[in-house]
Amino acid sequence: MLFDAPAGVGRVFELACAPAEKAVLVTTPDSVCVRSCSVAAAKVRSLGIEKPELIINRFIEKPVTKGRLLNLDDCIDSVAAKLIGVVDRKSVV
Repeated sequence: MLFDAPAGVGRVFELACAPAEKAVLVTTPDSVCVRSCSVAAAKVRSLGIEKPELIINRFIEKPVTKGRLLNLDDCIDSVAAKLIGVVDRKSVV
């Protein structure tokens, strides 16, 4: 099952995740989005999914080098999940 959860995950998020055996979280490298993803990762861990995985979407190198977006390491560290993919702007049509 795939679903999109807004920031401020709550009880509905927990109910939807309860039967899951695996979680793949997707975030953009914006600090607000990464914080929300970190909260979601903590929620899925509390439901027994010990190793959530991470995809970073809409990665654009220039804003990262200028400090406007988080770098890959900061995203991974904040969410504390295994990185399984990065979608950069060039990949999006």
